[in-house]
Amino acid sequence: MKKTLVALAALAFVGAASAQVSLTGLAGFAYQKDASGAKNNTGFGVPDLTLTATASEDLGGGTKVTATVGWDVGGARNSGSTRDDYSIAISSTAGTFTLRSIEAGNFAEQFSGVTSLPNGVDSTNVGYASIDGHANIKGVKYASPAFAGGFVVEASYSQYEQNAAGGSTVALVSPSTGGYQTSTGVAVKYAAGPLAVAYGHSNYNTSVNAGKQDSAKDDLGVSYDAGVAKFGLGWMQTSSSSIPAAAVSPTVIASVAVPVGALKFGIDYAAKQAASAAADDITYLAYGVSYDLSKTSVIKASIGGFSGITAKTTAAAATAAAASGATGAATPANNDQQFRIGFWKSF
Repeated sequence: MKKTLVALAALAFVGAASAQVSLTGLAGFAYQKDASGAKNNTGFGVPDLTLTATASEDLGGGTKVTATVGWDVGGARNSGSTRDDYSIAISSTAGTFTLRSIEAGNFAEQFSGVTSLPNGVDSTNVGYASIDGHANIKGVKYASPAFAGGFVVEASYSQYEQNAAGGSTVALVSPSTGGYQTSTGVAVKYAAGPLAVAYGHSNYNTSVNAGKQDSAKDDLGVSYDAGVAKFGLGWMQTSSSSIPAAAVSPTVIASVAVPVGALKFGIDYAAKQAASAAADDITYLAYGVSYDLSKTSVIKASIGGFSGITAKTTAAAATAAAASGATGAATPANNDQQFRIGFWKSF
């Protein structure tokens, strides 16, 4: 009997000391239409299929280790993962130190969360650079404990992955094949009650075959929940000392979400100034309504899209076109009108 009790106690101790694993996710199915120039996709699709596994272990003494793995699966059957996020965080009373390989973006907290379109602000496949400035990064981040009623200070070092063409996903300065891009960043965040504010500054160093290019990015996000409505504002600006033609490329976003019982109405707006004289400004506007069937099930309907000009005709090209008698030399406005209605379930 005594041996049995000892064995049960040992088993209970091992179980308590082992990592606690959880699995969460989001699944969606929708009917959608995306008309963007030569591209015209209409029909049923899977807008969201994400899985996140989290394993947390208490090491004692106020120290905890948390490993997180996340996947976004493509909308087509048998398609591969479109996002693979990995991180290991060690947290204690001194703060949280995180090793990570993730797809990072801006303004997640500043958008309404109501609208959902086939090509959103993180999309680059309709001729527009991503508005949210998302990028694939590998690196480390430190976050301080909260102090002074809700302030947190962060510091990070990141290496940016190259895309298939050899360029970084940071659009302002892209390394040629064989180059690389790194960044150091600091951020100050405040969250208390209905107000959340975050400011970040990053310095980028890009090594290319011809030399080095340096740039910087500043971003500011504010969200406020007034109860009758939640408001979001965001601002981001990239600058380059190496590329005068692309010296400034600001982005602004604004959103509002209004709950009415189980219904919620939302508007998301974003505008990105062209990074060079060869392109024009981009605007994004989406309207949406959602209906909560429960805390984890929701129906959404959205309409909107991008508008702008993907590329301007140069003066030389316009002169040549006029000399040849061609008409319509200027690139026409590219309006990407989209629609989506669907059902989402989180777990």
